Amino acid sequence: METTFTSQNWLVHKITNEALANAFCRYATGVLADIGCGDKPYREMLKPYVTQHVGIDHADTIHDKASIDLLGTAYDIPVSEAPADHRC
Repeated sequence: METTFTSQNWLVHKITNEALANAFCRYATGVLADIGCGDKPYREMLKPYVTQHVGIDHADTIHDKASIDLLGTAYDIPVSEAPADHRC
């Protein structure tokens, strides 16, 4: 997610993006299920680490549904098996 320095909260975004980039580098792998994906703002940041970025969001989201792969919720993900990789 690219943050411009004209944003009122640029420092918060900078710190958050650095922490997420570090976590993605260490933990993101394989198939990622992004629950509540919205517009997938971290799509580019995740690209080097995951083989597939599956966006899941609810039907009444305010976001454009173009980036959403599956409509569902964290409590009701519309897949028959767990296709995402996970770490304990």
